[in-house]
Amino acid sequence: MHTTLFFLFLSSLFSAALTSPWHVSRHHNKQQAKRQQAFPKGTNGVQVNCNLGQAQGFVDAASGVARFAVKYATAPRFGQPVMASQWMGMNTTTSLPPVCPQPGVDPSQYSEDCLYAMIYAPMATLISAQAKKTPVYVWFHGGSFYEGGASNPGLDGSKLAVATGSIVVVVQYRLGVLGWLPPSYGPVPTGNLGLSDAIAALKFVNSVISFFGGSSSITVGGQSSGGHLIRALLASPSAASLFSAATIHADPVAYGFMKNSVYQALQTNFYTSVLTNCPCVPSSTACINQVPVSTIIAAQNNFLFDGLIQEVDASVGIGEPLRPHDGDGGLIQSTMTTTYPSTKKPLLITSNRDDAAPEFGTDLPFGLPIGEFGLIVDEFVGDTRGAPLNASTFYNPCLPGLVQPYVQNGDVLREALDRYGTDALWRCPNWDLARRLAGQGWTVYVGTFEAGATYPSNAGIDLCLEPGMTCHEDEIYIIFGTTPSPTASQTALTTQIQTRLKSFMANPAVAPNAPGYPTWNPATSTNANAIQFGGSADGQLVPIFACDPSFWGTPTVPFEWQVYGE
Repeated sequence: MHTTLFFLFLSSLFSAALTSPWHVSRHHNKQQAKRQQAFPKGTNGVQVNCNLGQAQGFVDAASGVARFAVKYATAPRFGQPVMASQWMGMNTTTSLPPVCPQPGVDPSQYSEDCLYAMIYAPMATLISAQAKKTPVYVWFHGGSFYEGGASNPGLDGSKLAVATGSIVVVVQYRLGVLGWLPPSYGPVPTGNLGLSDAIAALKFVNSVISFFGGSSSITVGGQSSGGHLIRALLASPSAASLFSAATIHADPVAYGFMKNSVYQALQTNFYTSVLTNCPCVPSSTACINQVPVSTIIAAQNNFLFDGLIQEVDASVGIGEPLRPHDGDGGLIQSTMTTTYPSTKKPLLITSNRDDAAPEFGTDLPFGLPIGEFGLIVDEFVGDTRGAPLNASTFYNPCLPGLVQPYVQNGDVLREALDRYGTDALWRCPNWDLARRLAGQGWTVYVGTFEAGATYPSNAGIDLCLEPGMTCHEDEIYIIFGTTPSPTASQTALTTQIQTRLKSFMANPAVAPNAPGYPTWNPATSTNANAIQFGGSADGQLVPIFACDPSFWGTPTVPFEWQVYGE
């Protein structure tokens, strides 16, 4: 996308000093409040003897769930993870694991020694651990591959574990350049270290989980970039035996795996032109290991948030400019766009009604004239790609006979841009992936959250607070059952989603269906069969609108991965 032009356009139009469509201040502010409360007061200790030693955990009396914070691997800077050979837990009721180094977090809250997982196991599971029959759900957090952690708001897995009768594991992995852009002269120049971390975490879970009562039936799940990480795991034969099924939520599937040539160009540019205050001449691993992590994060911030990375190659996009890439020495062996893994796994894919709204709501003020729609779309994708979008009654609010009328009084422009952005990066490429996989013999279920619970990062965005909006990340509280003071409808939606997840985890080859809820049919090669979650049309099929394969995904209206050959 033409990110730099978009910055200049918005700045000149609104006299606002915007720095990135993935707004720096938004991400930095939300990170300051992104840690959960530590273990609740009044918790009691519990021990589990496992193959790696004695695991010390704590039981929340209110939920009856034992929590274990454990280091699943260690890794030198820019090196491969080494799975733990003994239990390395945190034996305090007042602490949560440090997150991996990232922007917007006080350095006292992060550490390069950050490869931790949180295990949430109902006490009933531990008491009957010898049965080893409890399904396991391993979750990978989102955050655009440069922020986030196991202590993100809402990721307390206690209620999800109880509701689904499962053991929930929330995993951290390396972020930013430390996880996705190591130097070419380092020990792993091919990168994808965050993916290697995820594989190490799954190996660790497979090794120890039976001692907690867990079965060999492991489902992986992730939201946003965590969902993209699940895509990478599906494309990695070395991970194929480590899990049985997957759920992907709000993954911007329009971004394919980065081409290796682009990765190498970013690698060269960052370590020669951006990390300029690094005294590593000649370049060497010993030297780069002595650079303070704060220096690396500061350079990374310049690279990501000042538009420098898009100047290297436009294909990096704006949402996940650092992400998994091909040509990594053998981990990723399928594109998931035109080539597919031979090992097929049951899969759930969901998106949100308004995944793009946080960005337009942050960067654009309320009440702009609808006549600006075409200009803004052209600045995003260029005149050639913008022309069919601007001429389409799927989106352009200036045209008569809109296929789907807009409903936000006085805010039609941002609603139109939200619809376009959500279709372009999330909903339509998600449906396209489901149809492609179904054509290869996969079983894929597709859904859209038409309702949710406002996530903290969206609480200050006026567009996300307008009636009927379900923004990016607003499904997290619903999935985990952690909505603060939920309404009756939010409680009902959480119950439905968790009931469907319970069915899927218990027997993913059957279906995420349960008595009392509408049947959720799998996608076919021609129809995503996406159903709605929440709202007045709960359980009904989502209208296809612009996600018809005769519109999005064609040479006239291509996805990002098609434009850049990913």
